Amino acid sequence: MNDDTNISRMLTDQLSRLLEASVDAPLLAKIEKGTAGSALNDAVAELGLDMALVPEDKDGAGLDWSDAAPLFEVLGYYAAPVDLGEQIIAQWALAQAGLPASDPAPAVALGLAKLSADGGLSGTVTIPWGSADRCVLVEAMQDDMRVLCLLDAAAMAASVPVSTVGRIPTRRLKLNGAAVQASGPLGAIGLGDVSALLRAAYIAGALSRALELTLDYCNTRTQFGRTIGKFQAVQQMVAQLASEAAAAKAGTQLGMTAMGSGNAGMQIAIAKQRASAAVAKSAAIAHEVHGAIGVTEEHILHYFTRRLWQWREEAGSEHVWAERLGREVIARGGAAAWPTMVGLSAR
Repeated sequence: MNDDTNISRMLTDQLSRLLEASVDAPLLAKIEKGTAGSALNDAVAELGLDMALVPEDKDGAGLDWSDAAPLFEVLGYYAAPVDLGEQIIAQWALAQAGLPASDPAPAVALGLAKLSADGGLSGTVTIPWGSADRCVLVEAMQDDMRVLCLLDAAAMAASVPVSTVGRIPTRRLKLNGAAVQASGPLGAIGLGDVSALLRAAYIAGALSRALELTLDYCNTRTQFGRTIGKFQAVQQMVAQLASEAAAAKAGTQLGMTAMGSGNAGMQIAIAKQRASAAVAKSAAIAHEVHGAIGVTEEHILHYFTRRLWQWREEAGSEHVWAERLGREVIARGGAAAWPTMVGLSAR
């Protein structure tokens, strides 16, 4: 076990203990209604985890993506009502683009903008966890180059709130020539790519929790004189849920590990495609086993499934990433298809 793994385990344990003690259905309900959340945000900020992926020579923890993956999955496991994952990838992206870290970390926009020669941005982006008084990172194309653009809080004044299935506070911003405060070039892996990988990890964590909730309900809910987990039909459904959760986690691990190679485009596509593809069947099974109780405000299950449905679509659904994978395989040619698959599975 290397030092990074030890640090990762320590940081993950700290975050898990905080979320275990803080996040429950009543808190999630209050946050969705906009009546709570600042105390948890402050407690998470005190952990200083937003610099986890920033190199040590830039005052970060210097973790590899594979070592940071448990942090992201824990956030999904607890349906954590904070944007710590987005903060972590924001600070990473700033470092990659040669820009200084931001305190506090900026919000991360989803969507690809266009940067003109005179420095103006055009396009429309959505910003989960964005607020009208917060800086935001936007990925843009300038000719054939990916550019990371930092917009100051003044630009966010033009944003408007939008409703989402996960009820995560989200804003939409029409850029309309918005001025860029700072910018820097991105490499082969852009902000949209790591945003997709982050959602894959969120999904993997949330599916793990949905499976645990479903197993617990199967072992405690009695029908016809025995727990429903004794029925073969229910056992088959839970087995399907477990297999989907395992597949999502395996895909996520593939993507996270590949980030260390500097050329993880295909692995990220696999991670997001497989994680998003697991959502529909898994959520349906969890709710079918729970019955009506799973959608009541008092029960915590729907906080996970609603977020799963939102994360499934954010940064590209399984259909978007399947098309991207297909185009990549076609571009490499038929003779390269099998060696490519073997090479991916061997990593």
